[in-house]
Amino acid sequence: MGGRFGLMILWKPMKAMTMPTTINAIMAIEKMPKGSWPAYKLLSMAAANDPMASTIPTNSITSPQVFGAVLSSEVMEDVKIIWILQPLPYSMRPNGLSPHSIIFFLGGRLDLKCDGDEVTDWLMAEDNPTVRYLTLRHLLRKRETDSEVLEARESIMSQGPVPKILAKQLPEGNWGKPEDFYMRSKYKGTVWNLILLAELHADPEDQRVRRACEFVLNWSQDRSSGGFAYRGSGERGGNRSAVISCLTGNMVFSLIRLGYLEDERVQQGLDWIARYMRFSLEPMSSKEWPYMHDRCWHDHTCRSGAVKALKALVEVPKGHRSAEMRRTIEEGAAFLLTQHIFRKGPGTQEISRPDWLELGFPLMWNTDILEILDILTRLGYQDTRMHDALNLVLSKRQADGRWLQRNRFEGKFLIRFERSGGPSKWVTLRAIRMLDTMPR
Repeated sequence: MGGRFGLMILWKPMKAMTMPTTINAIMAIEKMPKGSWPAYKLLSMAAANDPMASTIPTNSITSPQVFGAVLSSEVMEDVKIIWILQPLPYSMRPNGLSPHSIIFFLGGRLDLKCDGDEVTDWLMAEDNPTVRYLTLRHLLRKRETDSEVLEARESIMSQGPVPKILAKQLPEGNWGKPEDFYMRSKYKGTVWNLILLAELHADPEDQRVRRACEFVLNWSQDRSSGGFAYRGSGERGGNRSAVISCLTGNMVFSLIRLGYLEDERVQQGLDWIARYMRFSLEPMSSKEWPYMHDRCWHDHTCRSGAVKALKALVEVPKGHRSAEMRRTIEEGAAFLLTQHIFRKGPGTQEISRPDWLELGFPLMWNTDILEILDILTRLGYQDTRMHDALNLVLSKRQADGRWLQRNRFEGKFLIRFERSGGPSKWVTLRAIRMLDTMPR
């Protein structure tokens, strides 16, 4: 073993102890046979203040809490590691922590052997071809040219939700009335289905997918600025006064994911994000376009708009990002980190959006702490202000290694996704991928 490590532990001890505190500890671990879980067995723990101190039996730790937010580690004699762990703040401790969960990061990557291979096998089942494809690519790290990956990618267009969505598409590329591409059509109109096709990794070369992209570009994009509007027409494009940040971010994300990165209209949309996005917890003093929308800018920057802007920018390959895009990423990330992802601001424990703590898929205009962490980790961020949100995600992991679906849009789409309250392949995949993507 060598390099940088990380460790997350959940357990429910027998008694209570004074909180909050920070524990510096030496953990002795033992490697287990291949295919078993945990891959490394926790043997003992001792106070790092005295490396020679006698070890403390793990069952004597007496506070129900989430230990996580690893700051540093160092290998000792191949089986001992110094861990610096920061407990979850008292106010954020979830109830009912189970004693089973130990999650290891090894070399910055999540060990997928949790609960044997059951979770991986579940994600690899053929009933959800997109999850199967993403599991092969992101978790098992198979190449795009791998035959199993190619087969999974092809099946996205013939099985599961994508062909069902496309079967309801009208000849011009829209769903429902053309003018109701956003308004009066939640969540069955054209822009919502385009987001779904992008999230589901529909084939960018499919002509039905391209017709949907062209429809949105013709009807929703403001042709003078590049932003996307919730009202428009096929003749004039998006209504300039109806351009909003969350829709612009979602449409640019979707179009890039569906193969339009090099299209000059999408480049214009990226320019809009870089030029007009503002990230502030203070009221926007300017009422000039596009800052006249109270929901987007009045009391503070719309948090959903900020997240969707970053969601679009993370789709741009790093080497293709302009200086303005990089500045926007830095400012947007700072805006979210200042709030510790889900607080109302620095120095407060008040939660800005309680529904963000419930994880789900798909999210449409809304977001949650998992999507935000996923975006930030893909952008390369590893910051202590992410730890509360990270620990909350970990606390929602079930005894079988899965996460639950808490979708607030159940029953509102043209097709049905996962049942709310049941095990979610989408949330589980995203959680594992986010943990696995965290920078070393």
